[in-house]
Amino acid sequence: MVDSIGIVDIRQRQVIQHVDCTIYLPPYLFCPMFYTDDQLYISNRSGITVMDMSGTIDRKIELGFEPRDMCYDTKAARIYCINESENKLICIDRDGNTIFTFTDTGLTNVKRLTIDNEGYVLILCHEDYNFKNFKVHRISPDGKSGEVIITGKHNYMYTNIVSSICFQEESDKLVIGMKETVYTYKKN
Repeated sequence: MVDSIGIVDIRQRQVIQHVDCTIYLPPYLFCPMFYTDDQLYISNRSGITVMDMSGTIDRKIELGFEPRDMCYDTKAARIYCINESENKLICIDRDGNTIFTFTDTGLTNVKRLTIDNEGYVLILCHEDYNFKNFKVHRISPDGKSGEVIITGKHNYMYTNIVSSICFQEESDKLVIGMKETVYTYKKN
Protein backbone atom coordinates (compact mmCIF):
# COMPACT_ATOMS: atom_id res chain seq x y z
CA MET A 1 0.00 0.00 0.00
CA VAL A 2 1.14 3.53 -0.75
CA ASP A 3 0.19 6.48 1.48
CA SER A 4 1.22 9.32 -0.84
CA ILE A 5 2.84 10.09 -4.15
CA GLY A 6 5.16 13.09 -4.47
CA ILE A 7 4.89 15.35 -7.54
CA VAL A 8 8.38 16.68 -8.32
CA ASP A 9 9.26 19.76 -10.36
CA ILE A 10 12.54 18.60 -11.86
CA ARG A 11 13.49 22.11 -12.99
CA GLN A 12 13.13 23.46 -9.44
CA ARG A 13 14.45 20.16 -8.00
CA GLN A 14 11.80 19.96 -5.34
CA VAL A 15 8.60 18.18 -4.40
CA ILE A 16 5.77 20.59 -5.21
CA GLN A 17 2.92 18.50 -3.87
CA HIS A 18 2.09 15.25 -2.14
CA VAL A 19 -1.04 13.44 -3.25
CA ASP A 20 -2.58 11.54 -0.36
CA CYS A 21 -3.77 8.16 -1.50
CA THR A 22 -4.13 4.62 -0.34
CA ILE A 23 -3.99 2.47 -3.42
CA TYR A 24 -2.65 -0.92 -4.29
CA LEU A 25 0.24 -0.68 -6.72
CA PRO A 26 1.30 -3.60 -8.94
CA PRO A 27 3.50 -6.20 -7.20
CA TYR A 28 6.61 -5.49 -9.25
CA LEU A 29 9.37 -2.92 -8.85
CA PHE A 30 8.18 -0.52 -11.52
CA CYS A 31 4.70 1.06 -11.34
CA PRO A 32 3.78 2.94 -14.50
CA MET A 33 2.21 6.33 -13.89
CA PHE A 34 2.18 9.82 -15.31
CA TYR A 35 0.88 13.23 -14.31
CA THR A 36 -0.93 15.67 -16.59
CA ASP A 37 -3.53 18.41 -16.15
CA ASP A 38 -3.58 17.98 -12.35
CA GLN A 39 -4.38 14.28 -12.60
CA LEU A 40 -2.40 11.13 -11.88
CA TYR A 41 -2.82 8.18 -14.24
CA ILE A 42 -1.67 4.99 -12.47
CA SER A 43 -1.51 1.45 -13.87
CA ASN A 44 -3.79 -1.05 -12.17
CA ARG A 45 -4.56 -4.74 -12.73
CA SER A 46 -7.11 -4.15 -15.49
CA GLY A 47 -6.29 -0.69 -16.82
CA ILE A 48 -5.61 2.79 -15.47
CA THR A 49 -6.82 4.58 -12.33
CA VAL A 50 -7.19 8.36 -12.71
CA MET A 51 -6.92 10.40 -9.50
CA ASP A 52 -7.24 14.11 -8.83
CA MET A 53 -4.63 15.91 -6.78
CA SER A 54 -6.53 15.40 -3.53
CA GLY A 55 -6.14 11.62 -3.95
CA THR A 56 -9.77 11.05 -4.91
CA ILE A 57 -10.31 8.51 -7.66
CA ASP A 58 -11.89 10.34 -10.58
CA ARG A 59 -12.42 7.32 -12.81
CA LYS A 60 -11.01 4.00 -13.94
CA ILE A 61 -10.15 3.25 -17.54
CA GLU A 62 -10.82 -0.45 -18.12
CA LEU A 63 -8.45 -2.00 -20.66
CA GLY A 64 -8.72 -5.69 -19.84
CA PHE A 65 -4.98 -5.92 -19.12
CA GLU A 66 -2.43 -4.42 -16.76
CA PRO A 67 -0.33 -1.81 -18.58
CA ARG A 68 3.26 -2.91 -17.90
CA ASP A 69 4.44 0.54 -18.97
CA MET A 70 2.69 3.62 -20.31
CA CYS A 71 3.44 7.17 -21.30
CA TYR A 72 1.52 10.25 -22.36
CA ASP A 73 2.05 12.32 -25.51
CA THR A 74 1.17 15.87 -24.47
CA LYS A 75 1.10 17.16 -28.06
CA ALA A 76 -1.32 14.52 -29.39
CA ALA A 77 -3.15 13.95 -26.05
CA ARG A 78 -2.67 10.19 -26.34
CA ILE A 79 -1.80 7.47 -23.87
CA TYR A 80 0.46 4.65 -25.05
CA CYS A 81 0.36 1.37 -23.11
CA ILE A 82 2.32 -1.86 -23.32
CA ASN A 83 0.33 -5.06 -23.10
CA GLU A 84 3.27 -7.27 -22.14
CA SER A 85 1.44 -10.60 -22.26
CA GLU A 86 0.43 -10.07 -25.90
CA ASN A 87 3.46 -7.99 -27.01
CA LYS A 88 1.29 -5.11 -28.17
CA LEU A 89 1.40 -1.33 -28.15
CA ILE A 90 -2.04 0.13 -27.53
CA CYS A 91 -2.79 3.80 -28.11
CA ILE A 92 -5.85 5.29 -26.38
CA ASP A 93 -7.31 8.70 -25.72
CA ARG A 94 -7.75 10.01 -22.17
CA ASP A 95 -11.20 8.44 -21.96
CA GLY A 96 -9.88 4.97 -22.83
CA ASN A 97 -11.08 4.81 -26.43
CA THR A 98 -8.68 2.79 -28.59
CA ILE A 99 -7.04 4.82 -31.35
CA PHE A 100 -4.87 1.96 -32.62
CA THR A 101 -3.19 -1.29 -31.65
CA PHE A 102 0.25 -2.11 -33.01
CA THR A 103 1.55 -5.66 -33.25
CA ASP A 104 4.59 -7.03 -35.01
CA THR A 105 6.17 -10.46 -34.89
CA GLY A 106 9.50 -8.85 -33.95
CA LEU A 107 7.96 -7.06 -30.98
CA THR A 108 8.94 -9.54 -28.24
CA ASN A 109 9.57 -9.16 -24.51
CA VAL A 110 8.33 -5.56 -24.58
CA LYS A 111 9.41 -3.70 -21.44
CA ARG A 112 9.51 0.11 -21.61
CA LEU A 113 8.45 2.93 -23.90
CA THR A 114 8.91 6.64 -24.51
CA ILE A 115 8.04 9.21 -27.17
CA ASP A 116 10.54 11.14 -29.29
CA ASN A 117 10.23 14.77 -30.37
CA GLU A 118 8.50 13.77 -33.63
CA GLY A 119 5.74 11.79 -31.91
CA TYR A 120 7.19 8.34 -32.64
CA VAL A 121 6.86 5.74 -29.91
CA LEU A 122 10.15 4.06 -28.97
CA ILE A 123 9.78 0.63 -27.37
CA LEU A 124 12.60 -1.16 -25.55
CA CYS A 125 12.46 -4.93 -26.03
CA HIS A 126 14.66 -7.77 -24.91
CA GLU A 127 15.25 -10.33 -27.64
CA ASP A 128 15.42 -13.26 -25.29
CA TYR A 129 14.58 -14.17 -21.74
CA ASN A 130 18.16 -13.87 -20.49
CA PHE A 131 17.95 -10.11 -21.24
CA LYS A 132 21.40 -10.05 -22.88
CA ASN A 133 20.25 -8.69 -26.27
CA PHE A 134 17.98 -5.70 -26.66
CA LYS A 135 16.41 -3.68 -29.44
CA VAL A 136 14.41 -0.49 -29.81
CA HIS A 137 11.41 -0.37 -32.11
CA ARG A 138 10.26 2.96 -33.55
CA ILE A 139 6.50 3.03 -34.16
CA SER A 140 4.91 5.76 -36.29
CA PRO A 141 2.46 8.17 -34.59
CA ASP A 142 -0.45 6.65 -36.54
CA GLY A 143 0.53 3.07 -35.61
CA LYS A 144 0.74 1.96 -39.22
CA SER A 145 4.46 1.16 -39.39
CA GLY A 146 7.39 0.23 -37.23
CA GLU A 147 11.07 -0.47 -37.58
CA VAL A 148 13.97 -1.56 -35.39
CA ILE A 149 16.31 1.41 -35.00
CA ILE A 150 18.73 0.07 -32.37
CA THR A 151 20.06 -3.39 -31.57
CA GLY A 152 22.54 -4.03 -28.82
CA LYS A 153 24.08 -6.37 -26.28
CA HIS A 154 25.01 -5.86 -22.70
CA ASN A 155 27.01 -7.94 -20.27
CA TYR A 156 24.27 -8.87 -17.85
CA MET A 157 22.53 -12.22 -17.97
CA TYR A 158 19.79 -11.84 -15.39
CA THR A 159 16.21 -12.91 -15.73
CA ASN A 160 14.91 -9.84 -13.94
CA ILE A 161 17.06 -6.95 -15.10
CA VAL A 162 15.64 -3.50 -14.41
CA SER A 163 15.58 -1.44 -17.59
CA SER A 164 14.36 2.00 -18.56
CA ILE A 165 14.17 4.23 -21.61
CA CYS A 166 13.54 7.94 -22.07
CA PHE A 167 13.92 10.52 -24.78
CA GLN A 168 15.58 13.82 -23.88
CA GLU A 169 14.11 16.48 -26.21
CA GLU A 170 16.64 19.27 -25.61
CA SER A 171 19.62 17.13 -26.59
CA ASP A 172 17.67 14.94 -29.05
CA LYS A 173 19.09 11.83 -27.35
CA LEU A 174 17.62 8.48 -26.41
CA VAL A 175 18.78 7.17 -23.03
CA ILE A 176 18.55 3.49 -22.11
CA GLY A 177 19.40 2.21 -18.64
CA MET A 178 20.06 -1.44 -17.84
CA LYS A 179 21.11 -2.33 -14.34
CA GLU A 180 24.20 -0.11 -13.73
CA THR A 181 24.84 0.72 -17.40
CA VAL A 182 23.47 3.72 -19.29
CA TYR A 183 23.51 3.89 -23.09
CA THR A 184 22.88 7.13 -25.00
CA TYR A 185 21.99 7.36 -28.67
CA LYS A 186 21.73 10.43 -30.87
CA LYS A 187 19.99 10.44 -34.23
CA ASN A 188 22.29 10.98 -37.23
